[in-house]
Amino acid sequence: FNGAMGNFSSLLSSIGTIAGTLILIIIVVWLIGSAFYTGLFNLTAKSYHEKTTFKDFRFAGFLRFLSWQGFLLIIQLILLTIGLIGAVTLRSSQGALISFFIVYGLMIVGITIFALPWLSTSAIYLLAHPNDRFRTALSGSWRFFRKNTGALWGYIGTVILIEIAFQVLNRISPGIAGLATLVVSPFIAILAIVWVLSLEEDELNKNIVRSEIDTPPPYSTVPFPEAQANPANSPTPDPLRTTLPTPEHPLPEVPPLKSEEPKINLQKHNQPEPMNQLPEDNPNFCPSCGRANTGTAYCPQCGTKLH
Repeated sequence: FNGAMGNFSSLLSSIGTIAGTLILIIIVVWLIGSAFYTGLFNLTAKSYHEKTTFKDFRFAGFLRFLSWQGFLLIIQLILLTIGLIGAVTLRSSQGALISFFIVYGLMIVGITIFALPWLSTSAIYLLAHPNDRFRTALSGSWRFFRKNTGALWGYIGTVILIEIAFQVLNRISPGIAGLATLVVSPFIAILAIVWVLSLEEDELNKNIVRSEIDTPPPYSTVPFPEAQANPANSPTPDPLRTTLPTPEHPLPEVPPLKSEEPKINLQKHNQPEPMNQLPEDNPNFCPSCGRANTGTAYCPQCGTKLH
């Protein structure tokens, strides 16, 4: 018995050593794969717009890529915890436990199929927006997935067709299938990066065109387009319709009108108008009959010559 326990203890220590070695290998491979994918993204993103060299294979965004994988790991742990809690709660009822596993499996499959394009391209979106905060970029990747769901499913369909072609080629000739896999695998890795970058560029161009259409010009040089469309119908310009002023063609400056006040001769204005006066030598009354002089040469009463 003591010998058996000793063998069991050595077996446990061996299992622990093997498990620790495997976990260490998995962690190292995971870190190397993340660093390689980050460098591949930086190289592909720069070559998408300009000429690049191998020096552009940089590891900028490596920690962000690890954070994204850690976020996915947290989601997996949450789903696993939900399954374990449901299984422990319903372990006393076999029918309820089977029903729970069916519903739980369908839920996992539905979520995976629905979010498969986002799971395949969200890391690329996070690396493409290094200036945004991780939470902001993560929510932006979800909005990007919702806007371009059809195009991202096109990428998933392309990868599925390539894998089907590999399987058919493997049935025909395993050697040729292995060579094709070696050649096409880098293309598959770059395909997702180029797919996301092209969709982002198209969306950016659409936003620029939409902003140019919605923004009116600061000045309108043609206020009446119907007159410009048919210049023969209006040979003479309408004086009531004038072109609006522009910075290139301002309105001419008009000198102010000089208001001339009427000159009043105060000396003449203050003098009373002369009355019709009789000559000094004319008497006021007729010397013969005494009638008042009306300014006639002869008196109308007696006919006496007055002056």
